[in-house]
Amino acid sequence: MSMIYMRTRDKLIATSIVIVFVSGIVGFFLFLPKEAITVGDFITYMASLSAIVVVLLHILTTSRQLDVMQSQIREMEYTRNLQIQPFPYTTTLQSEIERPRFYFCPIKEIKKDYGKAKLLYTVRFNARIENIGNGPAINIDVIARLTLAHLDGKFTPLMWSGDLIECISVREKDAKEINFVFRDNDPTVLEVLSRRGMGVLLDLTILYKNTLGADFKAEARYWLSCNNEEGRRHLERYLDVLRTAPVDYEAEITKYESLTMQDKWEEASEFFRTAFNKFWEKSDLAEHVALTSMIDPDAFSVTPLNKDEYQKEIRKKPPPPWE
Repeated sequence: MSMIYMRTRDKLIATSIVIVFVSGIVGFFLFLPKEAITVGDFITYMASLSAIVVVLLHILTTSRQLDVMQSQIREMEYTRNLQIQPFPYTTTLQSEIERPRFYFCPIKEIKKDYGKAKLLYTVRFNARIENIGNGPAINIDVIARLTLAHLDGKFTPLMWSGDLIECISVREKDAKEINFVFRDNDPTVLEVLSRRGMGVLLDLTILYKNTLGADFKAEARYWLSCNNEEGRRHLERYLDVLRTAPVDYEAEITKYESLTMQDKWEEASEFFRTAFNKFWEKSDLAEHVALTSMIDPDAFSVTPLNKDEYQKEIRKKPPPPWE
């Protein structure tokens, strides 16, 4: 019950008390013949009027007591929810960048990319998520975001990914494997990591419920880097291919997209395998480059959410990546 509603209700009851009392007194002397009024009549009338006022005062007092009781009940429910506190926590995070290859988008809902072929590189993360709390964690949505950190302290979101786990109990060995896949042709991540930079972050948001239906959000941040010279050379090669291959294969891309625009998907799929597998087979690029991840202890947090906050967070979950 909102504070505005309670204040308005209290004002209405208090105003009613004053109106009833004043109207009763005025009405007694205005509408009853003065020669017929006795002291006994006045005392009886005032007793009746006082009874009405007492009832209104009782309603005012009782409503305030109910407000206090409801507030106490909400506090008890909140405390009970927090006592059953699951805590999904990510461990053994492994990350790598896979060499660029051609992908197509078969998802109609992604209108700007549907039926198109693009050369994309892949950033892949594999991790284990364990429940180190004291109650089962239910409906665990893990939302991952690659973020670029600037020297002025600002952050720019780059790519999104996500995963879903139905339940993790509190058993010691009950851990789940999760993975996140980011695919893009924007060279920013490769450029930063190939320059010994630590400006690329992996932000994890874990949304989950306990067995009583209370919602929670855990957030963690990892700094990503490529710590060896050979790996950085491979990233530079990835960058070169990302710039040149779309030009070299422009005719193949145009033909493939022409077939998908005509809804000739079988012919388009066969052409895609024939044309772009040649790029994959003749490429001498390294299969992948391993990255190092380091957790940021200052960015870790756990927050209880109300229903509206939970729905707002869950709407950030991204669509599936390119096939």
